[in-house]
Amino acid sequence: MVPFFRSRPVVTAETHHILHWIPAVALFGGTALYLAGRATFLALSVRCVRPEQFLAPAAALLLLPVGRYLPGLAALGLLTAFLAVLLSYEALTRGRSDAPVDPAES
Repeated sequence: MVPFFRSRPVVTAETHHILHWIPAVALFGGTALYLAGRATFLALSVRCVRPEQFLAPAAALLLLPVGRYLPGLAALGLLTAFLAVLLSYEALTRGRSDAPVDPAES
C-alpha cells in the first residue's frame, strides 16, 4: 500500500518567471497613481508644489518596462529603491528650501 502523500504530484513554485503585464501595471501604475494624486492634492491644498513632484509619476511609469522583465521580488526591490531615492531627494531639497525660523521673532 502506497501512502497518500506519495500519490499526489508535488507542486513547486517557480520564482524565476517574469511578471505578467497585469501585476506589473498594478505595481508600478499604482505607485504612479499615488504619486500623481499626492502632487495634485498638494497643488490644490498648499499651492506650493515643485515641478519634480509632477515628474515622479512619469518616472515610476518609465520603470514599468524594466520591472516587467524582472522577477516579482526584484521588481518590488526596484520600486522600493526608486521610492527611497525619491524620498531622500525630497528630504534634501526641502531642507535647503525651508528658511530657518527664529523662535524669538514669533
